[in-house]
Amino acid sequence: MRLRSPAGKEARPAPPDYVRMACTSAGTSFRKRLRPDELVRILLTGKVPAARRPHLRVILEELPVPVLEGVIRQVEGRSKREKVLANLAKIARALGGTSRIGTASRRPKRKPARS
Repeated sequence: MRLRSPAGKEARPAPPDYVRMACTSAGTSFRKRLRPDELVRILLTGKVPAARRPHLRVILEELPVPVLEGVIRQVEGRSKREKVLANLAKIARALGGTSRIGTASRRPKRKPARS
């Protein structure tokens, strides 16, 4: 089944909201949920409020790498990718978590074109 817009053109589904997915995953075991705007602010500043540390541990340790990469891509629209990655590494160190960031942070290198 194809979706059609009111004008009769094919409608494309919205891209996934990885930040919201991460917040949902991080909040399932906690009474208070992590809001998307909070997660973005944390990733942009590298500062994690004490009440949000458990949420960030879940994101760093349990979130699937493709979702983590999607979060990075979404947030890098507001800041440089390198800054977001540096903040993620800083957060991982501060929380004493394992850093899976290296597996999610590298964009695939393009092979040089053969001539």
